[in-house]
Amino acid sequence: MKKTLSIVIAIAMIAAMLLPMSIFASAEVTEITNWQDLVLLVTDSFGEGNYKLTADVYCDQPIEGFFGTFDGNGHTIYLSATMFMDVGGGAVIKNFTTVQDPNAAATDAEGNPVEFKMYRAPIIDLASGSSEDMPIIVENVTNNVDVFETTSFNQDPVAGIIGRTDSDNYVVLNKIVNNGDMRSDDQTGGIIGNAGHASGTLYIHAANVVNNGEVYSTKNYAGGIIGNSNAGLEGILDYCFNNGNVTAENDAGGIIGDINGIANVTISNCVAKGTITNNPVIDSEGNKLAGSDKTSAKYGASGIVARSNEASSVINIKNCVVATTLVGDSNATEKASTDPFNGYANGGLVTVTDSVYLHGMAVYGDQAITATTNTGFTTTDQVAIDAKINELLTAKENAVADTFAPPASDPVVDDTTVDAGDDTTKPAGDDTTKPAGDNTTKPADTTKPTATTTAAAEEGGCGSSISLAIVAAVAVGAVAIARKKED
Repeated sequence: MKKTLSIVIAIAMIAAMLLPMSIFASAEVTEITNWQDLVLLVTDSFGEGNYKLTADVYCDQPIEGFFGTFDGNGHTIYLSATMFMDVGGGAVIKNFTTVQDPNAAATDAEGNPVEFKMYRAPIIDLASGSSEDMPIIVENVTNNVDVFETTSFNQDPVAGIIGRTDSDNYVVLNKIVNNGDMRSDDQTGGIIGNAGHASGTLYIHAANVVNNGEVYSTKNYAGGIIGNSNAGLEGILDYCFNNGNVTAENDAGGIIGDINGIANVTISNCVAKGTITNNPVIDSEGNKLAGSDKTSAKYGASGIVARSNEASSVINIKNCVVATTLVGDSNATEKASTDPFNGYANGGLVTVTDSVYLHGMAVYGDQAITATTNTGFTTTDQVAIDAKINELLTAKENAVADTFAPPASDPVVDDTTVDAGDDTTKPAGDDTTKPAGDNTTKPADTTKPTATTTAAAEEGGCGSSISLAIVAAVAVGAVAIARKKED
C-alpha cells in the first residue's frame, strides 16, 4: 500500500510540473511613480512588460520601443517629449491625460528658444509591426498638448495621438480625445497624421474618437481624424467627431484629408463641424495670399473625405452629419470641389446613406457642391442638425472599437462607464496648467523610487487555484483507486 501511494504521489507531482508555468503564475504589474524609471525598465525588458502609473509623472524622454501594456490609471502626464517613439504589435496604451509640462524651459541661458522635444505626436511617433492577432490598442486617452512641426521633422506628419503608421498595421482606437492644435507642412491630423506608407494597408477600427483642436497643413492633406493614408485604408471609423477647424492647400477633410491607396472603409455615425478650408496659401511671414498670388489647388474641401485617389476604392458614408463651413479655392482646377461628404473620388465607389448636412451651409469658392449627384442624404435646418448630433453624442458614449476582423459598424455596447461630462468640447480655461497643488516646481527625479511589482490576482490567481485543484483532485482520485485495489 505504501509503495503504491508513493508511486501515485510521484505521478501527480510530475503532472503538475509538466503544466505550463503561466497557469500557476499571476499576471505581474509593475507600479510606476517616475517616468525615468519606466524608461529604464522598458529598456531592460526589451520593450515588454505590464506597467501602471500610481502618480502623475513628467515625461521628458521618449521610450524608444514598446510592445507591452502601459496603464496611466487615470493620471496626468506632463509632457516635454513624445511618450513613445515606436510601438509594435500587442502594445496597449491607455487611461491617462496629457498636458504640456509647465516647467519646461522656453529659452536657454542665452535666451534662445528651446526646441520642444515633441516629434510627430505627443503619444506615439510611429506605430509599426502589428498584426490581426496583436493589434496596437490606444484607449481612454485625452491629449491637451499642441504640436507644431520642428525643423528636424520638416514636412513630416503631425497629429494629436499617432504621428505615422507603417503599412500593414492593425490599430484600434477607443475613447480618444484630442484638444491640442496641430500644424505641419504636410499630412496633419487631429488623431493620426500619416496612416501607412506607399504600399500595404492600414487596418483600423476607431470608435468614440473626438478632435477639438485646430488642424493646419500649409501644404497638403489635413483631416480632423486622419490627415493622409498614403497606402491603403481598410476598416471602420465609427462615432468620430471633428469639432476643430481643418485647413490645407490641398485636401482638407473634416474626417479624412486624403486616401492615396485602395480604400475599403466605412465611416459611420460621424460628425464634422468647424470650418474646412482649401488652399489658404501663406507667404514666408505667415500672411495669407489671395487672388493671382495663390497656387492652383487640385483638390478641395469636404466635410467627410476630401479625396480618394483609386478607382477601385469603396467608401461607405453612413448616418453622418456635416454642419460646417466649407471654404474652396477660387483658383482651383476642375478636379477641386467643395462638397459636404466627398470631394474627389477618381472613379471610386462612394455611397452616402442616411446622412444630413446643414441647409444653406455656407460654401465659398467657385466650385459648386457636387454631392447632389449622390443619393441617401438630405439637407436640414439647424434645429434638426443639433438634435441629430445630440442623438449621436448619446450613442457615442457606448461605442467601442473591436479588434479584427472589423465587426459591423453598429456600435458595440461597453459595460464600462465613461467619465461624466461632455468630452466633445474643449475644457474651459487654460487646460495646459498643472492642477491644484504644488504646480510651481517639478518633483525631484534624482532619487529613484522603487518600482513595485504586484500580482494581479484578478487576472491570474483564479487560474492558478483551479489548476492546483485539478492536480489535487487527480492525486486524490488516484489514491482512492489504489486503496480500493489494495483492499
